[in-house]
Amino acid sequence: MAKEEVLEGLRGLSQEDLKDVVADGILLIEHPEEGIGTKLFEAEFHVVPQTCVELAIVDKIGNPSKVLLTRRAANDPTYAGRIHCPGTYIRLGETTPAALERCARRELGVGLTDFRFATPYNHPINCGGDDPGDGRHRHTIGLVHLAQLSREPTTQVERRWTDPIPSDLLLGHQDFLETALGWRRTKQVLFG
Repeated sequence: MAKEEVLEGLRGLSQEDLKDVVADGILLIEHPEEGIGTKLFEAEFHVVPQTCVELAIVDKIGNPSKVLLTRRAANDPTYAGRIHCPGTYIRLGETTPAALERCARRELGVGLTDFRFATPYNHPINCGGDDPGDGRHRHTIGLVHLAQLSREPTTQVERRWTDPIPSDLLLGHQDFLETALGWRRTKQVLFG
């Protein structure tokens, strides 16, 4: 049966039957810990908050005086070109330390020497929250960690160290840095 025929059949179902069929289909996915594909991952955001880890990369865990911020690539599907703290969604079966390490290696090309849980954050986007994001509907629950890198980043990502919270940082990231570090927000633009 062609995908289009299946979709046409689904359109004729009641909402309750559709939910049951989709749930049954999701349960058929083998090895979801290896990834579920972008389309299903994005679709989950419409019904379930996602849990992520955020790295507030600081110079010293015990007494931070600056934080490393990065700019997302211009072709990034989420928040293209925006300033942020590195982060990633936690995969099925993955521990928080493993997610933190994977994030640091993927976004910055280096590992972590130390990290410490700092604060949670609850960030609905286009769900009645104040951050319109990229127009897509989603809800993220973040576990923010202060972290130190093993050495300077090796990736080509644009990055800068700062001590105030700049105004061009994603709004949700401004919120959690203010809470985690006790720093004030400024009108300073870090990436002009």
